[in-house]
Order: sequence, then structure tokens, then C-alpha cells
Amino acid sequence: MADQTPRQILSKDDVQNELLAVLDAYASFCERRNLAYCLVGGTLLGAVRHHGFIPWDDDIDVGMPRPDYDALVENAQALEDETGLRIEGFRNLSPQDSPMLKIVTPEIRVLEAGVYPTDLWIDVLPIDALPDPKDESDAQCRKAGRLRRILAFLTTPKTAQSHPLVGAVKTFAVQPLANRFPAVPTVVSRALQKTATSIPFGTTGHVGIVSWGMYGERERIPASSLNPMAEVRFGPRTFPAFGTWDLYLSNLYGDYMTLPPKNQQISHGIQAWRAKEDH
Repeated sequence: MADQTPRQILSKDDVQNELLAVLDAYASFCERRNLAYCLVGGTLLGAVRHHGFIPWDDDIDVGMPRPDYDALVENAQALEDETGLRIEGFRNLSPQDSPMLKIVTPEIRVLEAGVYPTDLWIDVLPIDALPDPKDESDAQCRKAGRLRRILAFLTTPKTAQSHPLVGAVKTFAVQPLANRFPAVPTVVSRALQKTATSIPFGTTGHVGIVSWGMYGERERIPASSLNPMAEVRFGPRTFPAFGTWDLYLSNLYGDYMTLPPKNQQISHGIQAWRAKEDH
């Protein structure tokens, strides 16, 4: 009979420590190969405001300029050989077709939002060039946002839909289409990638996280933010950050040094356990 011993669910502190270990191994790999990367989003906010994780957070986000991001994909096997970490795409997309990457450790298993079984990961988000005219830049970010929402809808299990009507649409309209044409998410993701990379990197004075930029037009920052970069403390060591990190955080969060209300202090709701406990 199979062993029915319950898994030991890791504490929030344990999860944060495991994430930090993944970040450290990934960062060291990038540094050995002169691949540029930096803390972004809530991870950068945590570094500036808390010198580590936002207390209730359970994920890590890093950004990479598009040329370095592409080089990381090309070095996926070397990353696994040297660190044991794997590169995966978003929800079963290949890394080449995915709008972002996940660096995962097979040592820790995770159930996210009670739906998505996977390995523990950190997110790697490509930083792309944006047009200098603000209206053109905003239009590019809005188009990417529409495609990203379509992709998320196509790949979200109906059991994870937040509204019954949305779940019904997924069940009776979208899911049959996806079953008949399984390449549809890949087609949408490639269109998203094409939108994000429509401006050659390094040819304009602005950049942003376009393909996976949750804040849309507010992601736009000067290209000079990438050179030189700043250093910020996150846990026991420092990591690179945008040189204009104050502008970036202000764009995203406004008064970023003020804690949000308690009802907005929400984690991603993951349950994690050590893979050796799987039966």
C-alpha cells in the first residue's frame, strides 16, 4: 500500500529562503556569463522598503534586457548542468515561445492557488525597447496587454476562473476551440512576442517590461536605467536594480514607502513541500 504520510507544508519563511537560494544560484550563473539582470516589480520594492522580501510575499521577479534574456534561453542546458535549475515557459509554452520564463528548482514542489501543480520558481521578465514618442509607446504596451490577457484566459483552467460566467464561457466556447486547435496559445504568445520586440533593442531612449508588464504604460523608463545599474540589498547580499529605481517604483506604486492596507497585503497563495516527500 502506498505511503499516506501527509506532506510537511513549508512555512512562509522556508519558502522565502528557498526562493532566495534559487535567485542566488541564477544570479551567480548570470554574473559568470556577463548576462545583465536586475530585480523588478515587488521584489525591487521589497529590496528598497524592507531590504528583502515584502513580508507577505512569496515570489521573486527579475528582469533581463532582451539580448541577455535570449542568451539565457540559449544557455538553458548550461544553467541546469551548473545549478540544477531548469528553464520553463509560461503554462506549458516552450521557453522560445513564452512571453516570460520561470527558473524552477525540482527540489520543491508547489501548488499555486490550489490549481497549478509545479516546481518552485522565480520569474524572469524580458525588458524590451519602447518608442520614444509617448503615444506610440503607450499603444505598444496596450496591445501587449490585450494579447497577454487573451493568453492568460486561454491557458487558465476553468477551475481557476474567478467568476462562474467566465468559467462557463471557458467550458463551452473556448475549451473546445483550444482542444481542436492546441496551437492557439502558442500563436497568441508569438503575436505577443512580436509586439514586445517590434522595436530593435538599443535603438531608442526608452525601455520597459512589455510582454509581461502588469502595469502597462507605467513600465516605461529611460534606457539609461540599464547602464549604469544601482545595487540594492535583498536579504544577505546585494543585487542589481534599475539606475532610476525611484522613478520606476513611483511609476508603479506611487508612494511606495507606505505599506498598503491590510486587506491588500496578499500573497500568491502557494503551498510548497519538498519533492522527496512525494509518494
